[in-house]
Amino acid sequence: MPPVARRDGPLAVAPASRSLVDAACLEDVGPHNLEALAITVLQRGLCPVEALDAELWQRPQPRVQPLRTGLAAFAGGAWSRPEAVLRALWDVRPDLPPLVTNRGLVHRPTGRFLGCPDGWLPTLGVAIQVHSRQFHQGIDDQGGDRWAETVEKDSALVSVGARVIGVSPWTLHARPQRFVNRITELVALGPASPMPDLRLVDPPRR
Repeated sequence: MPPVARRDGPLAVAPASRSLVDAACLEDVGPHNLEALAITVLQRGLCPVEALDAELWQRPQPRVQPLRTGLAAFAGGAWSRPEAVLRALWDVRPDLPPLVTNRGLVHRPTGRFLGCPDGWLPTLGVAIQVHSRQFHQGIDDQGGDRWAETVEKDSALVSVGARVIGVSPWTLHARPQRFVNRITELVALGPASPMPDLRLVDPPRR
């Protein structure tokens, strides 16, 4: 029996890591959804990487492979499945410039924190933002407008001289070559001039 993560009246709730592997082995959940669930659970801090990895080794590997793919994507810096797809697209193109995922950016002259773009091309001064309706619309826990916050964060990067290129999860999944073509055109333009004076920092703690 797994340890009890919490109790809701008489109901004992299993840890998120056990729930994930049970979903993979006992429920009809598609591989893409399992991969996305693994990334989401880890990104929200509902279980540590080590706990999920330990659970995965105890189950049939073909059944839990999508969870392992999600774990690897999260360990590589992805905070969502579309970001994992972005990373995978990038990693098969050695001709593209280095891509840094989900690191904080600080404006050196002012010390202002500008956010954590989904991707950052330090040699070009370009931020890549994966704009999803699911996560960038509606009201957040503090009553703020998520879409307005997204637009303002992009504007903050532009205001210090960075370029921002947006892409939808649909494009990454269904028309990846369209996105790659846009990046190739952007690379051909060369670095931003002047380059933004930014430094990378660790993202804020969840």
